[in-house]
Amino acid sequence: EEGNERGIRSGGGGICRKELKESMMYATTPHMFHPGEEEEKFRRMCQAVKRPLYGADCYAYALVASGFGADLVVEADLGLYDYCALVPVVEGAGGVMTDW
Repeated sequence: EEGNERGIRSGGGGICRKELKESMMYATTPHMFHPGEEEEKFRRMCQAVKRPLYGADCYAYALVASGFGADLVVEADLGLYDYCALVPVVEGAGGVMTDW
């Protein structure tokens, strides 16, 4: 990031200058977040974004990597086999994979 400007990393290695409140967020389902802290964090993310969307599974990561149609993906309960295949796609496009 340049200077102290904050943004959401998007596909193509650039920084999307959009704020979280303008972002489209994907999750497979809202039911994947365990009651308690995980569910609360997800609820706050839903309130912070322009629109939470559901059901795209791994396709949502491709949308983030391409810079088209999704700005971030929030998931829970990913297995190693789910996660490892996505890392090179997202990071190769300039995105970031992280946890809470």
